[in-house]
Amino acid sequence: MNKYKQYIKERKGLDLYEDEYGFFTYQIQDNKMFIQDLFVLPEFRNSGVGESYSKKIDKLALDNNCTHNVCTVCVRAKNYIDSLNFIKKMGYQVTNDEYTLVYLIKEL
Repeated sequence: MNKYKQYIKERKGLDLYEDEYGFFTYQIQDNKMFIQDLFVLPEFRNSGVGESYSKKIDKLALDNNCTHNVCTVCVRAKNYIDSLNFIKKMGYQVTNDEYTLVYLIKEL
């Protein structure tokens, strides 16, 4: 097992999907999948990798009897508008907009 994967599982209770294009971390609780991080290497952005990850996330959630996917975007993050627009394009809806975080949810 990848050391980082082992660390985040032990420390934060997160699972990790990783391949040569990037990674995403997530946690399943009750009937929801919480996506913590999604990262695509710069050279693979705008090439469909993010959409592929979104499909993998949906499949993982459905395979684990989840009814919703949930994520946040930090408004202090670099290029957060691009991230927010991508997430909305994947079918997520804004549920709450607080000072530093935008909360989004997707019904499966």
